[in-house]
Amino acid sequence: MTWAGENFMDFEDHVLQQRLTRLLHTNARYRRDGAKHLSRDIGCAEKTAKNILAGHWPRANHLRRIVMLFGRDAWDALFAPDIDEVVARLREEVRQLEDQLEEKRRLARQIAGAEPGLAAADRAVEDRPAERLTRSP
Repeated sequence: MTWAGENFMDFEDHVLQQRLTRLLHTNARYRRDGAKHLSRDIGCAEKTAKNILAGHWPRANHLRRIVMLFGRDAWDALFAPDIDEVVARLREEVRQLEDQLEEKRRLARQIAGAEPGLAAADRAVEDRPAERLTRSP
């Protein structure tokens, strides 16, 4: 996925690693003797679990098991900060477009007031949903 010419996943790799490590360390089970418990929970070697807890990115099958273990919390810990930024930006863009649409409607009302023949056209513009105001290619 791309937004504004940037690839959504094209940021520094260590960001996701740090987020995953934080998630694992928030669980009390993995603070003391964590590698032993994590290795049992996700079905990997204890050395692999130590590496994951130390901040190394897990293999896909281990990540899948971590996500299954933590559920929605894993997804939120890894991706919500980025998604929240995108949602906020999109909401702002929608607000700006709504402001532009209202300005166009205001101008149409102003013109219709100056030229009586345009009053019916103005009402038709205001009655149509915003989606219908866009032109098809």
